[in-house]
Amino acid sequence: MVIISKLVNSKLINREKVSIYTNIEGFFHEHLILATMDKNDRVNLMPLTFKSVGNILGEICINIFVSNNRYSCSLLENGIQEFTLSRGNGITQYIEKTGNSSGRNINKIKEYNIPLLNGMETKVPVLADATESYECELIGSVEKSEFLGYKMFIGSIKGVYLHYKNS
Repeated sequence: MVIISKLVNSKLINREKVSIYTNIEGFFHEHLILATMDKNDRVNLMPLTFKSVGNILGEICINIFVSNNRYSCSLLENGIQEFTLSRGNGITQYIEKTGNSSGRNINKIKEYNIPLLNGMETKVPVLADATESYECELIGSVEKSEFLGYKMFIGSIKGVYLHYKNS
């Protein structure tokens, strides 16, 4: 077991690498926050509801569905070829804020004072207030008329981490 620690806003945050299946129910039943990044290292966040876990040629992957109209969709297509997902009670305060504004127009991280942690396996960060995070490398995408205006992005899982906070 490897535990990584970092001090954020006077709180020590420890991260432990775990299996994707450790808290799989929470992955499927909770809203997550998707983080993407442009080629200039500017991070964008949006709430994510539509996601799944799959197996592609023996590799466990996370599939996310993002509306073609979302700024995050263009970042996934043209930005850093990675994404992260954060979940847990600590991020619920950001769901509405990040969903009601566009990263095209504002920097959501600064506007809403959202603390981030560097990714352990990715350049794209995760939310410091999360209880669990998923770090993925983008390996493909699928666009079909049956997806009703959404595009599926396939991410190879590079790491899944539980977050523990100590005062």
